[in-house]
Amino acid sequence: MRRIGHLDGSGLRGIALAIILGAVSLSAGPSRAAGALDVQVSLAPAMEAKSSEIGRRDLQDLKSELAAVINLALQRSNGGKLQAVRVEVVLEDARPNRPTMARLGREPSLSIRSLSLGGARVTGRVTSADGSTHAFDLERYSTDLRDDMGATTWMDAERAFDEVADDLVHGRLRNR
Repeated sequence: MRRIGHLDGSGLRGIALAIILGAVSLSAGPSRAAGALDVQVSLAPAMEAKSSEIGRRDLQDLKSELAAVINLALQRSNGGKLQAVRVEVVLEDARPNRPTMARLGREPSLSIRSLSLGGARVTGRVTSADGSTHAFDLERYSTDLRDDMGATTWMDAERAFDEVADDLVHGRLRNR
C-alpha cells in the first residue's frame, strides 16, 4: 500500500500537508465540488490527557495528518464506496515508535534510537451522500519490533492512518 500521509521532518510536515490539502481541493474534479467533503478530526479525552507526555505539537501534527490522509483518499475515490460527504474522526489512541521531542526533553536518559511498538486507534462516523451514517472503530498496532527497525517517530500510527483511509474508501467499517 502506498503511504499517502507519511512525511519526515517537522518543518516540512506542515508545508507538505498544506500543499496536499491545496492539491486535494484543486483535483476534486467536476463530479465533486471543492469543499463538498468535510473531514473533522478531534482528540479523545484520553489523548488530550497525554498532551504533556506526547507534546501538543505532535498531537496537532497527528490530527492534521489524519485529516489530510482521509481527505485525500476520499477525494481521489470520489467519496469511496459509501459516497462520503462528511467524516467525523476521533483519534482515540496513538503510540509512537520512538520517543517524541517532548518526552526526550523530560527524560534525558532516553535516546532518539529507542524503539517501541506503535500504532493508532480511530473511531468515528461517516455520513454518505444519501444521509445514512456508518460508525467505525479501526485500529492498527505493530506486534513485532522487527517490523519497526528504522522507524520514524510515528511510523506505525501513520500506517494506521493509511489503513483507516483505505478502509473508509472501500467501505470496510469494523466496530469493536
